[in-house]
Amino acid sequence: MQALSGHAHPRPAHAAGGTAGRAGAGAGRVRCRSRAGSTTPPARRTPGRACRDRRGAGYLRLHGPATTSDAAGFVGTTRTTMAGTMWPDDVVEVSMDGRRGAIPADALPALENPPEADVVHLLPPKDPLAQARDRALLVPDPAHRKEVWRVLGNPGTILVGTELAGVWRATKSGDRLELTMTALLPLPAQARTAADADRMRAARGLSELRLTWT
Repeated sequence: MQALSGHAHPRPAHAAGGTAGRAGAGAGRVRCRSRAGSTTPPARRTPGRACRDRRGAGYLRLHGPATTSDAAGFVGTTRTTMAGTMWPDDVVEVSMDGRRGAIPADALPALENPPEADVVHLLPPKDPLAQARDRALLVPDPAHRKEVWRVLGNPGTILVGTELAGVWRATKSGDRLELTMTALLPLPAQARTAADADRMRAARGLSELRLTWT
């Protein structure tokens, strides 16, 4: 594939389709180079490799653009193992704001023209989206990162469109679910209705809900 350049758009989001949503991890230039056309010696294509590749490919689809080091840290292996036995062949290398990474080749159109993500969700603590290794790309503000990733007791996060726009914590008082919501970014009015909060209450078998914004 010929090298090309474009612009990244909104921030990542699981609801926006993994890599498609991550197109906006920073509004900067994107340069791409494909590995899809490279030839791999037959001796390296050992039986079962396609199955092992799924871990690297799966990480790229949720958290790409990413590096082999990023994926290795997420999976719990070494960079050498990830690059040698888990990394998919059909990827496109991307440079975004000076940081190099890769995405699946078939995700490139979505990276160049990401879909709009008109969603509001309360994501649970340790949701896969928040487990990305490139935390500075996911949450650019250092003070906000300290709120999202705590030393002890990570909160849930509030996903608005393609942004982790806030955090939440839950407690139970009798038959009531109490949610304390903290906005990290300006939130639209619909975000404050928090429809997910009522579904959470119902899932926990409670009859009342109280939301407190800080």
